[in-house]
Amino acid sequence: WALLEHMDYGCLMKFLEIYYEKYKPKSLKKAYELGNNARYIRNACAHNSVFILNIFKDDNKLKNTTAAVTTLAAQTDLLKYKNYKKVNDLLSLFALAKSYCSPKVFGYQKEDLNKFIERCKRHEQDYKKNPTLIKMFIIFQKIIAIW
Repeated sequence: WALLEHMDYGCLMKFLEIYYEKYKPKSLKKAYELGNNARYIRNACAHNSVFILNIFKDDNKLKNTTAAVTTLAAQTDLLKYKNYKKVNDLLSLFALAKSYCSPKVFGYQKEDLNKFIERCKRHEQDYKKNPTLIKMFIIFQKIIAIW
């Protein structure tokens, strides 16, 4: 545990990659496949970066996504957006949380996400002028809805 306490996220993902490729434990498959995608959201949050810029630009698309992301995108009716990097990263983060968080932590996260949605609606009339924000808000709501 001492090692994990001192690792940053990038090192943790590298450690996971080495371990997974050597032993192939089924319990870590999703973390191996999706962990790097979630890294971008983690970094944006940790460094106060703006996550919501340039979401739907064509140069911000992936050629392929993992089966886990495609499955979650299908469940949320977001298949047409799954190749956009930031939507892919959000889907990955939620898939990881669904797989690895305890039911109690999951419940707290769900509660916090619902509060976040309510805060977003506070100044709804101001956001209606920005179609990109509206689209991203709808995507976020769809992801949370299946949680």
